[in-house]
Amino acid sequence: MRDQIQETPDERESRLLLINFLTVTDPLLERLLDSLIPHAHNVAHRARPRLDQIWRSARADLKRVIESIRIGLSHSRQKALNQVGMFGEALAAKWELLSFDIKEGAVKRVLKRLNSMLSSLSKVFPLLHTVTEFKDHVEATVEGLRDTPEFITLKDLLE
Repeated sequence: MRDQIQETPDERESRLLLINFLTVTDPLLERLLDSLIPHAHNVAHRARPRLDQIWRSARADLKRVIESIRIGLSHSRQKALNQVGMFGEALAAKWELLSFDIKEGAVKRVLKRLNSMLSSLSKVFPLLHTVTEFKDHVEATVEGLRDTPEFITLKDLLE
């Protein structure tokens, strides 16, 4: 058997919150892509097919990580998650901040928080580097667009 341990109620709650964060990240990134980089925009017309290609790969990696967390976390993974501030109370606090920004539709804050959280998680789950890179490519493309929205409707992602 792997380095699997019996979970305490708090550890289970953190593991489920981590799953929730990653599960919400999937449609959140999809929504950001669709809302911020419409197919009709000139820059987006050239970049969008490549972003879609990167997203397919990143999404598959994201789903693999979610499934591995569903199965359970080893003691060493829990320790690593604690070390990067993505377990327990720190994770709960970060989730609350992200949830608030999602409800507000604050795109720039959502992207910054996603960057922080995904960057930390990718140290424990290297597959998530592809998701972080995808988010970075979306941001880089958005920076080249004019009239990008500051706020888009994201709150339904938490309902």
